[in-house]
Amino acid sequence: AARSAHAAPSQNTAMEPAASSSNGHGLGGSTTAAVGSNGGSSSNLGSSLSSSTTGAASSAGEAAGSHLTRKLQKILGGNGSGSEALGGAAGSLSEDMVAALHGLDALLGGSGGGSAGSRRARSTLRTDLEKRTLQVNDAFIAAFAQVQERLQAVDKDIREMGQSCGDMVARLGAARAETADLLQRTSSLQAESSAVQLRAEVVDAFTQRYQLTAAERAAITTDKDVTEDFFPALKRAQQIHTDCKALLRTHQQRAGLSIMESMASLQEAAYEHLFRWTQNACRGATPDSHDAASVMTRAVHALRDRPVLFKYITDELATARRNTVVRSFIDALTRGGPGGMPKPIELTSFDALRYTSDMLAWIHQCCAAERDFLASLLAKKTATQNAAPTRKRVPLDAEDEALVRSTLDLVMEGVCRPFKVRVEQALVGDPGLVVCYKIANVLHFYGQTLGELLSETAALTSLVGDLRSLAMKMFFDALNVRANGQLANVELPPADLSPSVNLETTIALLREILESYDTSLITDAIQKAELMRVLACVVDPLLQMCALSASNLGAADMATYMVNCMYRIQSALALYQFTEERVEMLDAQIQAHRDTLVHEQVRSMITKSGLLTIMLAKQAWEAEPLSSRGKLWERVSNETTSKCLGELDVFLSSLGTDHIIPQCTALLSMNIRNAVQERAKAAFLHEYEGLHAALLDGNPGSPAARRPPAQVSSLLS
Repeated sequence: AARSAHAAPSQNTAMEPAASSSNGHGLGGSTTAAVGSNGGSSSNLGSSLSSSTTGAASSAGEAAGSHLTRKLQKILGGNGSGSEALGGAAGSLSEDMVAALHGLDALLGGSGGGSAGSRRARSTLRTDLEKRTLQVNDAFIAAFAQVQERLQAVDKDIREMGQSCGDMVARLGAARAETADLLQRTSSLQAESSAVQLRAEVVDAFTQRYQLTAAERAAITTDKDVTEDFFPALKRAQQIHTDCKALLRTHQQRAGLSIMESMASLQEAAYEHLFRWTQNACRGATPDSHDAASVMTRAVHALRDRPVLFKYITDELATARRNTVVRSFIDALTRGGPGGMPKPIELTSFDALRYTSDMLAWIHQCCAAERDFLASLLAKKTATQNAAPTRKRVPLDAEDEALVRSTLDLVMEGVCRPFKVRVEQALVGDPGLVVCYKIANVLHFYGQTLGELLSETAALTSLVGDLRSLAMKMFFDALNVRANGQLANVELPPADLSPSVNLETTIALLREILESYDTSLITDAIQKAELMRVLACVVDPLLQMCALSASNLGAADMATYMVNCMYRIQSALALYQFTEERVEMLDAQIQAHRDTLVHEQVRSMITKSGLLTIMLAKQAWEAEPLSSRGKLWERVSNETTSKCLGELDVFLSSLGTDHIIPQCTALLSMNIRNAVQERAKAAFLHEYEGLHAALLDGNPGSPAARRPPAQVSSLLS
């Protein structure tokens, strides 16, 4: 009965944890607490058993101990196999109890099993154990009762939560049914909003590409002065007009045509306003005022898209600048610079060369400044860089260069008339041959310089060329007049056969002209051609004058005078370029006249040496036919030969300066004088060698044998 009573609680206890274990983690926590409590009870049981069996251990037998141990293990382990949740607690209880029972078994086994105490202990041991087991089961029931209460509370909460969730699901279903139409309408409105937003973006993009902004429209349609904002707006209108061509190739042709017409109207109005503003700006534009230079440069560049308006603007600019340049030129001539510095150019009108040079220098400076101003204003490259006009030279292409040159021609055309009048007055005032020639060189230099800035057909360059031709004409006319005057009034040579004063004056004039050539910047080809013409106008009349002047002189005097005159002319020409031909020609003429002097000197030496008689006989002998003339010594006696040789000895022994003819002494050039003497001695020795050979031919005993040519040559040297 006790066993069955013990078994029933054990089964209930085993079922409750099994049922509770399916409820989750709360059951596990309660079970652990219960097992822990039972574990403490098992420990107490082991202690009680150990203490109660201490006295009876001596009477128990080994066989009875072993049998009791098996029974206890069966009782303790029989109910634990049905519940997995109590397996851990039973295992812990079994270990403690087995250890206690082993001690009990040893105690009983050691006593021999035959005492009365052992039998009594065995009879009460089962009862004690069952009681103790019942207590343990009661503790288990009490512990699991708390767990069951908690599980029931959790189950109640779960059922309430499930009911709440069901209510919520029902409400959501009802709300979904009620708001289905609203949601559908909302989705439809969102789709329409997306479409409208897309259309708005397309319209904005279209407007940005094919319409001007309010600021751009205001800038392009303003009636005020043109500013920097005008040009981006104008360019934007042009770009829209160009982009509209793409619309014409789509289904938006009507919109494209409408926008193109609108942009075309705006552009025409903008170009009209731009033209009038630029026209007014051109009238006040100067190279030194850059108040609206950048805007004006961009305005002129923008007008290039309208060729007619651009042509009007360039003409207006040229006219305005021409008037300004003329006024500035007159002010420079009469009033000078600011504050009187530099001084007025008219103050130097007494000096024709400086007067002309100052005017040309001012014109060139003004032309260079105007050219740079026009280039920076009209050139496409400068305009696209949005650069203000400056004095820095701007490289231009062919089209811009032609445009700038043609405009500059019109600008500088205004100074032609006042400049021409003043230069002609300076030339007509008889400034002199050299001054006329220097003015011509200055005009030629500035003509070339201005030709680099202006076109070939420019009025200013043509005027400078005409004025140079006029100056050269007056120069050559003056030279011809001077030459004709010299030929008409030929003077007699001076007594010392030196060049005349008229010749010296002309040579000094020629030297000034040649010095002007050396300092001029004329090209070599032009300089050489003009120099040949100048030499022909000066040197040839001089030589004619000298020849006429010496026509009444003797051969030696004439030769000396001509050599002196030619020597002075040659000395003047030899220092300058392009005179080599003329110097060589003069040298050849000097050689001819020098031969005349050599001949006269030889005749003088033959006469003074006493050989004249024999020389005359020799010349007569040589003039006869060779077959009938015989020997020279047959015609000249030995006495005559001895006498002549005696005079030769006296001549050679007293050889000095007294044997030189006066004409050679009058030669201005020491080199020519020495050359005449050397050639005269050589010619005299040559004549003596011929005479000596003729006298000794067939007459070895001739007195001429005692004076051989080598000895005469030694004495002559």
